Amino acid sequence: MEFSHFLSAMTPFNIALALFGVVAGTVIGSIPGLTATMALAVLVPITFSMDPASALILLGAIYTGAIYGGAYAAILLNTPAHHQLLQLLLMVTLWLNEVMVI
Repeated sequence: MEFSHFLSAMTPFNIALALFGVVAGTVIGSIPGLTATMALAVLVPITFSMDPASALILLGAIYTGAIYGGAYAAILLNTPAHHQLLQLLLMVTLWLNEVMVI
């Protein structure tokens, strides 16, 4: 087996890009109303002049951070950042109301 692709992805520059992407995605995702798709749309021009592998690492980190950041608004403010969390919040709210009554 050849690990050259793994070693090229683990360069300090790519690890720094992944860290920056997760932080930027978390900040954008934690703002109510902004989703992971919007975060990618806003930050994709950064990748135009990059190596393709580095650009994909950055975009994947932004998406992951934005999904994680969306949980902040959903949990703390009880406002879902995207429509997938709406049903979850309704179910949790109804379950908590039933638990508190009993």
